[in-house]
Amino acid sequence: MNTVTISRKIAGGTDDLVVISRREYENLLRTRARARGEVPMTADEKRALARARKNMKAGKMLSLEDVKRRLASRN
Repeated sequence: MNTVTISRKIAGGTDDLVVISRREYENLLRTRARARGEVPMTADEKRALARARKNMKAGKMLSLEDVKRRLASRN
């Protein structure tokens, strides 16, 4: 077993310090996300979001009015 010493200055000087494993911490984050109604993104969604951010940064986007006009012209 490894021993780690954490100074009271880093720990905040209170009894509020809790140490848990990475696996438990990740489970806690997933549980909190589900409680907030968040849904984890799939790999495809992450790629699509990255592509959208890149396009937005490059100025390749449509205004709401442009979208409305294009949709109206399809009918």
